Amino acid sequence: MRVLRCGVAVLLLTGVMAAPAAARDPGAEELSITKSSFGTVGSQPVDRYTLANHDMSVSIITYGAIVQEVKVPDRRGQQANVALNFAAIANYTRNGDYRGSIAGRYANRIAKGRFTLDNTQYSLDINNNPNTLHGGYSGFNTKVWAATPVQTPDSVGVKLTYTSPAGEGCTPGRTSVPPCTTGFPGTVPVTVTYSLDTHDNLRIDYSATTDAPTVINLTNHSYWVLGGTGSGTILNNQLKLNADRYTPIDSTSIPTGALDLVAGTPMDFRDFHSIGERINENFQQLLIARGYDHNWVLNRLPGDTTSLVPAATLRDPASGRVLTVATDQPGIQFYSNNGNAVALETQHFPDSPNHPDFPSTVLRPGETYKTTTVFNFATDSTSVGGDVSGTVPATLGLTLGTPATFGPFTPGATKTYESSTTASVISTAGDATLSIADASSVANGHLVNGAFSMPEPLQARARNAANTGTTYANVGSSASPLTLLTWNGPVSNDLVTLGFSQLIKATDALRTGTYNKTLTVTLSTTTP
Repeated sequence: MRVLRCGVAVLLLTGVMAAPAAARDPGAEELSITKSSFGTVGSQPVDRYTLANHDMSVSIITYGAIVQEVKVPDRRGQQANVALNFAAIANYTRNGDYRGSIAGRYANRIAKGRFTLDNTQYSLDINNNPNTLHGGYSGFNTKVWAATPVQTPDSVGVKLTYTSPAGEGCTPGRTSVPPCTTGFPGTVPVTVTYSLDTHDNLRIDYSATTDAPTVINLTNHSYWVLGGTGSGTILNNQLKLNADRYTPIDSTSIPTGALDLVAGTPMDFRDFHSIGERINENFQQLLIARGYDHNWVLNRLPGDTTSLVPAATLRDPASGRVLTVATDQPGIQFYSNNGNAVALETQHFPDSPNHPDFPSTVLRPGETYKTTTVFNFATDSTSVGGDVSGTVPATLGLTLGTPATFGPFTPGATKTYESSTTASVISTAGDATLSIADASSVANGHLVNGAFSMPEPLQARARNAANTGTTYANVGSSASPLTLLTWNGPVSNDLVTLGFSQLIKATDALRTGTYNKTLTVTLSTTTP
């Protein structure tokens, strides 16, 4: 588990990606997936799939699509399970605390079990008085999912599927006050794919469709104990959240509709704080939730609603284990669970169907719900032996002016942005992306060119929604521009991303602490 760290300048946008397909990681040969029995629920068998790479493993069971175990090493290489779990299926079926499961059809709360969609009111189970929580009494966490193993050149995974029928969320035989009568509208086939790659990224891809207008919000409800299960309180764990705002709640844990600033409050985790540092302060929101159980509004560039961005970093000073979370979702629910474990649930905001100003959770026929979250596991120190040459994805934080945008493109003209920055290089985290917003509309054939200067060779490419762009190209110290992207059609407010991958050589110093590299980037835009 290689980790390189240093200070970041201004992080604009970060993604988590694998190395180029042409440069398959040698560690891929150590990837494996195994299947075993985990008991039965009624007459339905429950299977356990274990995904493993060279130094960690993840086990998923088909009941609830639950992450049942995650074994990762500490700074000394000692393995431990860091996901709160049960050893037997009977404990999962009777406990009901959602540990490790997929929460749905609507993760988190819906106020008073009611919402209105297209002028029709729908009613749901009241299973968290006076509200609906995680889809009601028979949410996705209680279902046995169908499973298929999947494998790519650089990852192993399991694809889980379940079809949620229309009316689910109003459970026969269960009491709700007031009673529910409709459940959720629409039949919704859902797919959740867990995959583990060679860089210790546990990736969760969600997708769903519907045959009638409905609402949907899915998340994984794992509880993390980075010291290892049974190691004691998590109040000494240190947390950082990429959020300037959060959604304050009322006395029933429903958002008030406000997006309050975290500055000057115990909700401010923009820098690392121990979870227990301020948890007992006389702050109304902490008193309501008896600790932390709130949704934070993740920071994003204006207009960006789909890119993977850093959401959270959790570290355990005792073991040295570090968990980072990246997501394309607008929010993250941090739950301190009475100091027993940490839940970091990427999601849309709670009760969004009743808050039109919140990002929408409506899904309509012909649309596809898609979302991705990536959990990366690392340590705060590194011991590396042998030859570590090869392409290793890196996170590069770039600063290109304020704001980091090009002005309107002028056909036939060239514009240049140049910045020399100190880049953060984290070998386990993946590529970075830089957003370039074009405020104009130009004809076909527009180019984005790049010239780069760095102490070691660098790979770069550019992409947008309509064009996959070039493959990764070694640019290293380049005196002349390299064509990164050619538009194949008109461009108007088109989001462009630049991806980088750092080449780590056997002669590079891999050490704990700051690892500084200076990257000079010159970007130009031309229209023939």
